[in-house]
Amino acid sequence: MTAIISQPLNPQYVYVQASTPSDLTEGKLWYNTTDNFTYVSDGSAYNLVATIQTPQRKIYEGTDLNIDISASATTTAQSTELEACSLTTFDNIEIVLNGLAELSAYYNVSGTYTSMSVKYQIKEIGGEYADIKAYEEVGKQYTEIDSGGCKTRVTNNINYTIIETLTAGMKANGYQVKVFVQLINTNAGSYVCRFVLNQTFLREF
Repeated sequence: MTAIISQPLNPQYVYVQASTPSDLTEGKLWYNTTDNFTYVSDGSAYNLVATIQTPQRKIYEGTDLNIDISASATTTAQSTELEACSLTTFDNIEIVLNGLAELSAYYNVSGTYTSMSVKYQIKEIGGEYADIKAYEEVGKQYTEIDSGGCKTRVTNNINYTIIETLTAGMKANGYQVKVFVQLINTNAGSYVCRFVLNQTFLREF
């Protein structure tokens, strides 16, 4: 499975199976039951037939990314993998994370804070994950001065989006995305510091 091509078709038989046919006669067709795409042989290999493909969309609405460290002075990160995507003719993906973050500051100890950061990773199927972008801070409550213990608390509607261009290998072999959420609380017991996921998803375009 290499290039995505357009070429004349003249099959006497269409192979319908999961594995690559051993018959490489030029013009023979193969319908791959694993990825649901059609391939045509050029005499030496089967290549994806140029076609109109429906963009893939993967959605996660579980609890793997939910974090609550309100009672601890700590840094905690959670992650989840979106369902893997098969080979594609699209060049780009949009990845979105949406949820509610509750972050508070306690005006008693200068320099303390709560914060939330997000990062996304991607890999070609069979390869290793790499950062699309390192952790980016999407919310923070910070104490700048001592002022007798006044507390403030903010509920942030987090909607973090990033665009990524797929490599040729990802388009040919499929790819998978991993989503990370990190919370930091620097003052145990006094701050609210939690995140609840609504959904995270990717779409091709």
